[in-house]
Amino acid sequence: QSDRLAIAELRKMTNQFERAAEILTEALSNKLSGPETKRELSEIYRLLYQKSIFKTDAGTTQADLASLEKAAEVDPLNPNLSGDIANMLRLDLKPTEMLKGILRKQMDLGVSSVSAHIALAEGLFVKGIIKEAMKNWDIALRKDPNNLGVLNNYALCLARDSETNVPKALEMLSKATTLAPGNAEILDTLGDVLMIAKRPKEAVSKYELALRIDKTRYSTRRKLIPAYRAIGNDGMADTVEKMVRDYDAANPQESKSPEEAK
Repeated sequence: QSDRLAIAELRKMTNQFERAAEILTEALSNKLSGPETKRELSEIYRLLYQKSIFKTDAGTTQADLASLEKAAEVDPLNPNLSGDIANMLRLDLKPTEMLKGILRKQMDLGVSSVSAHIALAEGLFVKGIIKEAMKNWDIALRKDPNNLGVLNNYALCLARDSETNVPKALEMLSKATTLAPGNAEILDTLGDVLMIAKRPKEAVSKYELALRIDKTRYSTRRKLIPAYRAIGNDGMADTVEKMVRDYDAANPQESKSPEEAK
C-alpha cells in the first residue's frame, strides 16, 4: 500500500492526475488499501475537478462535476470536499443533488472545513442573504478563532445588518488589529463600521491610516469623501474627490478590486 501511495504521490506531483487515479483505484480493487488510499484518491479527483474549471466566452463558469462526485463517492468525509462544494456559490456553479447531500452531511457531522463556511458566507453575503451568511461566519470563527479574514468580514456583516451589532463588530476588529497591527484591509473595515456607528472623525483616522500603509487603495479614498464631509472638512473632501476622478479617468477599464465591493 505504501509503495502505491508513493507512486501515486509522484504522479500527482508531476500533474499526472489520471495515472495517479488509476494506481489508487487498482489498489482499492485489490483490497490493498486503507483509509489513506481512499483519501488520496478523493484528493486526486478533487484536483481533476479543480483543473476542469474554466470561464466560457459568454462569461459563465463550467466544470467537470463528475470528478467531484467521484471524490465524494470514494471518501464522503473528506473535509476538503465541503470547501469545493461551497465555493460553487461564488463560481455560479450549480452543485448536483449528490454534492448538496455531501455538504449537508459534513456540516451536520461538524467535519466541514473552515474554507467551506467562508465560501458559503461570502457567497450568501454577496447575494444579500445576510442572516445565513452570518451563521456560516460564526461557524468559521468557532473553528478558527484567529482567522483574520473571518474576523474582518464577519464584523462588517454584523454592523451592516444592525447598528446594535456595532459593539460586537468593533470587538472583533480590535482582536484582528491586535493579531495583525498595520493591516490596511482591517483598518478600512474599521472605518466602515465607525461610519455606521456615526463616528466619522474616528473613521477618517482609520481610513487615513489605511492609506498611509497602502497608498493604492482608491476604494478607501472614495470612502474618505463622505467621511470628510461628515466632519465638515469639505476642502479635503473636494481634494480627494478630484484625485479619485483623475484616477478613474486614467483607468477607465480597471475593474473594482475585491475590497471595493464592500
